[in-house]
Amino acid sequence: MDPWEPPSDPQDLQAFMANYQLMMGSVHAPQTNDEMVDALARSADLSCERSDQILEAFRKVDRGIFTPEAASPRNRYCDNSPIREGVLHLSATTIYAKVLEALELSKGLSFLNIGSGSG
Repeated sequence: MDPWEPPSDPQDLQAFMANYQLMMGSVHAPQTNDEMVDALARSADLSCERSDQILEAFRKVDRGIFTPEAASPRNRYCDNSPIREGVLHLSATTIYAKVLEALELSKGLSFLNIGSGSG
């Protein structure tokens, strides 16, 4: 697939546009976990009263520890892009934020995401 050609699937278009803006230098790419969370806070459209708690959870667990060692900071912390390398697939952080919001987790509860394949 040509990385400069927009995808035909509308669901992939948002991620394509975010990556295109990053490639063209019109948007600062997050280089750290905190920068990624700040970008997530601006873009995720979280609407629940627990938004601050969700963002704090992202701050406590550094996405970089789950990414391939060879990944650049831009690839580790880009908030709108999934990571796919071999059998590893990490969804975009906005997906995880929306899932956490929908689950309505409270203190003492947790969840485990095991290869749902939902992107």
